[in-house]
Amino acid sequence: APGVAEVAHGLTGLSSASPILSELYGKYVFITSYRGERLEDLYGNPRLSANSGTEDMWILSDAGHGRVFITSSIGQQLEDVIGRPTMSPRKQGWESWTLQDAGEGKVFITSHEGSHLSDNNGDLTLVRIALEWERWTLSEANIPQPTPFTPPKDRLGSFLAIGDWGWDQFSHGNLYSTMCQQAIANKMLLKMSELGDVKFVVNVGDSFYPNGLSGKDDPLWDTKWREIYPSKVRSVPWYSVYG
Repeated sequence: APGVAEVAHGLTGLSSASPILSELYGKYVFITSYRGERLEDLYGNPRLSANSGTEDMWILSDAGHGRVFITSSIGQQLEDVIGRPTMSPRKQGWESWTLQDAGEGKVFITSHEGSHLSDNNGDLTLVRIALEWERWTLSEANIPQPTPFTPPKDRLGSFLAIGDWGWDQFSHGNLYSTMCQQAIANKMLLKMSELGDVKFVVNVGDSFYPNGLSGKDDPLWDTKWREIYPSKVRSVPWYSVYG
């Protein structure tokens, strides 16, 4: 009978309609190794952990051509950089992965270079041959919902305030990604859901480094705002100071 590695090399990527992914696509999931440890994004560093917190939650999304992006709870994508698993704010070829059926409801997670994500006795690595150490289980992560807030009857609403949130890789050399910005954006979404009556966002400036915006069609609207802040946070007016 063929070994696990031989079977894996004959498979194509699973689609979002496959039994393994149909219930998980677009939801927060845990990615668990054969040793029972979970894939974790610890401040931009992928590793294995026995925890079950938000840093261990991931979202699978379509990367085209039967591949997926594997995005952490702080908005970073799992990436294969020359055989080393890292995190990246981009969504390009290096950040795309193929999920292959490994049997018994498990998957092989294969990079654009054909390397398989592996739990090497607690070390997260990438290897060329898929065996038992390279089998992963995907399971839905149940996210605690905030307790609904009931505002007083005479209350007109609430608002969020934010400032100096801009980030640029050339202006902020001590920060290597949008990780912190993404974490704040996620907290804004949670607080907005908790309050239930947010009417607008006050943005006090220092938003688009290094030189502001050229106009309404500037691509920075996408890369530095729309792709960072969830649609619900952007669904209310932002009253902003220029800059």
